[in-house]
Amino acid sequence: MQVMAAVVAKGGPKLKAAENPDGPVSLGRGAGAAMTAKSISMEDATAMFSSALQMPVVDMTGIKGRYDISLDLTPYIAGLQKEQAADMDVIIDLINRVGQDQFGLKLEPRKAPVEMLVVDSAEKAPAEN
Repeated sequence: MQVMAAVVAKGGPKLKAAENPDGPVSLGRGAGAAMTAKSISMEDATAMFSSALQMPVVDMTGIKGRYDISLDLTPYIAGLQKEQAADMDVIIDLINRVGQDQFGLKLEPRKAPVEMLVVDSAEKAPAEN
């Protein structure tokens, strides 16, 4: 199916190794469109972006290990009109600009196999009195 693939951008990755790579993943939210993640793997990061973008994002970077990241889209979003801020193509473009500048990573549209749950049928069972 159609996915966004996280890939290494031209120039290579620019990720900061986690200060505590054996620690739990920690997510935080700052003011505006800022967020931080501690001890996050690329698999965890793509799952987070899948949720935020409401579309499958798969890790095709080949990067192993855990990293501390700080992402702030606020300066990039500040100049957008309200309609643009709701446009997924605009948001992906912003993520790519920040991702390439700060982390050496980008998102590309691709087709890839995605694991998903399919419900063939559902029935309401009578409740016992």
